[in-house]
Amino acid sequence: MYTVTKLTPGMHNPDRVNIFINGRFDFSLNITQVVDLQIKIGKSITAKQLKEYRQASEFGKLYQNTLEWVLACPRSIYETRQYLKRKLVKRELTNKQIAQGRVPNYQKRRSSAKKLALFTEEDIEKIITRLEERGYLDDERFARYYLENRNAVKGSSMTKLRLELVKKGIEIGRASCR
Repeated sequence: MYTVTKLTPGMHNPDRVNIFINGRFDFSLNITQVVDLQIKIGKSITAKQLKEYRQASEFGKLYQNTLEWVLACPRSIYETRQYLKRKLVKRELTNKQIAQGRVPNYQKRRSSAKKLALFTEEDIEKIITRLEERGYLDDERFARYYLENRNAVKGSSMTKLRLELVKKGIEIGRASCR
């Protein structure tokens, strides 16, 4: 049995809450997750719940990073899916290097290299669905934005613009570009 012994604000992100289990830092969650999961000091949790909370922590961080990436510049659903798949492949490669005893450069500052948490295709789809539901991902709106801005900055033929959108995972008809 495990016990939540302390909750503190995140050091780098004040929207996250550090969760201490049995006196030691274990994971962090965003504020909404803490409320939804009803985590409070003194709460006893099982090993299964602890594993679920750790997965929720990783999902929350991944969702937040993806949201920030999408907000930095309008993106298509396809681009977002590819972004998440690249992140997954990079994490798998890093974990493989750690297992072989090779510490990646960005982890050399740490005393011991720690494996990165992996996520699944299901997590990728959940993130994309949530971003779509909240209006952050919309291929039709992205295509309009892309066509308006791309053509204004650098005049291009409609055929070239259509091909660029296809590369971004958006199929459009001839009439849509006019």
